[in-house]
Amino acid sequence: MSLDLKLGEIINSQQDRILSLAKENTKLKKKLWYLKSQMAKNGSKIACNHPN
Repeated sequence: MSLDLKLGEIINSQQDRILSLAKENTKLKKKLWYLKSQMAKNGSKIACNHPN
Protein backbone atom coordinates (compact mmCIF):
# COMPACT_ATOMS: atom_id res chain seq x y z
CA MET A 1 0.00 0.00 0.00
CA SER A 2 1.39 3.39 -0.92
CA LEU A 3 2.08 6.06 1.66
CA ASP A 4 -0.54 8.47 0.30
CA LEU A 5 -3.30 5.84 0.56
CA LYS A 6 -2.26 4.94 4.09
CA LEU A 7 -2.22 8.61 5.13
CA GLY A 8 -5.63 9.10 3.47
CA GLU A 9 -7.08 6.26 5.55
CA ILE A 10 -5.63 7.71 8.74
CA ILE A 11 -6.98 11.19 7.95
CA ASN A 12 -10.44 9.81 7.14
CA SER A 13 -10.60 7.82 10.37
CA GLN A 14 -9.52 10.85 12.39
CA GLN A 15 -12.11 13.05 10.68
CA ASP A 16 -14.79 10.47 11.50
CA ARG A 17 -13.69 10.49 15.14
CA ILE A 18 -13.77 14.30 15.27
CA LEU A 19 -17.30 14.39 13.85
CA SER A 20 -18.45 11.75 16.32
CA LEU A 21 -17.00 13.68 19.27
CA ALA A 22 -18.53 16.94 18.02
CA LYS A 23 -21.98 15.31 17.86
CA GLU A 24 -21.55 13.85 21.34
CA ASN A 25 -20.44 17.24 22.66
CA THR A 26 -23.52 18.94 21.20
CA LYS A 27 -25.76 16.26 22.73
CA LEU A 28 -24.16 16.67 26.14
CA LYS A 29 -24.44 20.47 26.01
CA LYS A 30 -28.17 20.16 25.28
CA LYS A 31 -28.59 17.66 28.10
CA LEU A 32 -26.72 19.94 30.50
CA TRP A 33 -28.88 22.90 29.48
CA TYR A 34 -32.01 20.81 30.06
CA LEU A 35 -30.84 19.66 33.48
CA LYS A 36 -29.92 23.21 34.50
CA SER A 37 -33.30 24.50 33.34
CA GLN A 38 -35.06 21.79 35.35
CA MET A 39 -33.03 22.71 38.42
CA ALA A 40 -33.90 26.39 37.91
CA LYS A 41 -37.60 25.50 37.82
CA ASN A 42 -37.16 23.82 41.18
CA GLY A 43 -35.58 26.91 42.74
CA SER A 44 -31.93 26.01 42.37
CA LYS A 45 -29.33 28.82 42.16
CA ILE A 46 -27.50 27.48 39.06
CA ALA A 47 -27.50 29.82 36.04
CA CYS A 48 -29.07 28.52 32.86
CA ASN A 49 -27.65 29.58 29.50
CA HIS A 50 -29.06 28.05 26.33
CA PRO A 51 -26.36 26.38 24.18
CA ASN A 52 -25.51 27.99 20.85
